Amino acid sequence: MCTKVKDSAGDKLFELIAKGKFEQFKSEVDASTDLNMTNSSGYSLLNYAIKEKESSIALFLIESDADVNTMSTTKSSKSPLMYAVKYKLLEVLGLLIDKGADLYAKNSEGHDVLYYVNKYVDKEVMAILADHIDLYNGVDGPYIFYSEDKVESVSVNDKNELVRENISSKTDLKVELPEPYKAFKVQLKENRIQRSSYPKADKMFVVADIEGNISAFVDLLKSNKVIDEDYKWIFGNGHLVLNGDFVDRGNYVTQVLWLIYKLESEAEKAGGKVHFIIGNHEDMLLRASWKYTQQKYRAIAGSLAIGYKDLYGENTELGKWLRTKNLMTKIGDCVFVHAGLSKELLSRKLSIEEINSAAIPYVGIDRSVREGIELVDFLYGRMGLVWYRGMVVDYKDYLKMSSQDLDALLHFYNVKRVIVGHCVVNQISTDFNGRIVRVDVDHHDEAQALLIENESFYRVDTKGNKETL
Repeated sequence: MCTKVKDSAGDKLFELIAKGKFEQFKSEVDASTDLNMTNSSGYSLLNYAIKEKESSIALFLIESDADVNTMSTTKSSKSPLMYAVKYKLLEVLGLLIDKGADLYAKNSEGHDVLYYVNKYVDKEVMAILADHIDLYNGVDGPYIFYSEDKVESVSVNDKNELVRENISSKTDLKVELPEPYKAFKVQLKENRIQRSSYPKADKMFVVADIEGNISAFVDLLKSNKVIDEDYKWIFGNGHLVLNGDFVDRGNYVTQVLWLIYKLESEAEKAGGKVHFIIGNHEDMLLRASWKYTQQKYRAIAGSLAIGYKDLYGENTELGKWLRTKNLMTKIGDCVFVHAGLSKELLSRKLSIEEINSAAIPYVGIDRSVREGIELVDFLYGRMGLVWYRGMVVDYKDYLKMSSQDLDALLHFYNVKRVIVGHCVVNQISTDFNGRIVRVDVDHHDEAQALLIENESFYRVDTKGNKETL
């Protein structure tokens, strides 16, 4: 239990910490000293010693059985462990752990020590904690980094170890999945920007907003005979359309991306096609918006002493690949876009090719740069293709699109319908008499996809059930 400092002797101890007077501090401590006292600012002796980077005093207090879990009562409260991470006091950090500091305790803001590990990135801090806490929360990777003279693979194995190795560009990459799913292999390839428009396809399978949920993704593809038990393409000349937001929120983002990457090559060989549409979360991922990112990815970046953005930088395979993807794709009489098409977009009279040509070079580029290019700023803005919600709902300062405006858009792009994700609906469904198809559902609740076969539209699930829309 902590007690507030009420006497000059207590004040003196905090003053000695501030002045770094270790020997004098030690001489002032006896059996009657309350080692867990706090000062008027809300720091315990131990927290204050760590904050002041006085390792000798902090170590002495820990060995003298000061409470290693006392939270400061400052505006941003922290435990001794959190302070040790922040100020990179490695010896103190190690002793705190040895003395039973709570690795999972949360402060008044709901943050645990992992939050501070990721905020104050330090490889040596990561190395100490890796033996005591599940930094990476499951298998991950590989991340492929290119430099002038080497190709490096970084992954997390099933022992929660970060593995780094130099490889050949022709090496088969092994992608580990969580149990009960088995691993698969993938080969690196040349990445090209795809066309914006394609002829009508006999069959299309459409999924959106998977957000790192590898189990839902794999189960949907398997149950509906897009892939077999070994994750190989069996959809023939069909088109698999991935309508944005396959990253963020989940714990298996990298595996989801590699599976798509692998299927692209296999589909091409079979006469089919995989289309990956950029959503707002892909753009956020590439420009290092951390808001919806799981801690594990920050921990991996921290262990490599790089920013989260750099896991998907322009010198990485997945980063290069993602930067070739369209914001809008037309297949036959259907157009696919992550969020929606606004009447403001229509007023610009831009072709699909013009939209993609303008947008692709700026996916993942910092907003401050895009703001200086009016068209690019619009395309990635609130009325643009990755954020606009008006095809599905009223939203904040604008109303749901009118039927007349939708007709004008369909006429301009010479299509019968627009297929969108982004706005979560209870189940895959249509609106505007089938002219809008909404495919963003809660895949944790009940994963669903859209199957289009010979002009017929079906809602399908992970059990292979098939229901006409």
